[in-house]
Amino acid sequence: MVEEGSSGLFVYDCAEKKVKKEAEIWKSIREEAQTAAQKEPVLKQFIQNVVLDQPGLDGGLAYLLGQKLGSTNFDAQSLRTVCAEAFAADASIIENVVKDLSANK
Repeated sequence: MVEEGSSGLFVYDCAEKKVKKEAEIWKSIREEAQTAAQKEPVLKQFIQNVVLDQPGLDGGLAYLLGQKLGSTNFDAQSLRTVCAEAFAADASIIENVVKDLSANK
């Protein structure tokens, strides 16, 4: 691994672990979503839109927030874009989502 004295590499190693954890959580969510979509045909389109059509946790969360919070004053697509931009600008948002999801497993 990385020695303690090499702080630049240590930061990189930590970031890599966070990315792996996010990928593991997203993979688990996708697997559960695929099973749920097969068992619950009524929810299939919703699951498809929120999870299965999204490339990652950030996209799924942005989509869900847009759908839930969008209104006639601020449409869902615009809100999804704002969320995606916020997630891209501040990685700690998704990192904290991953922590929350990990705590519930």
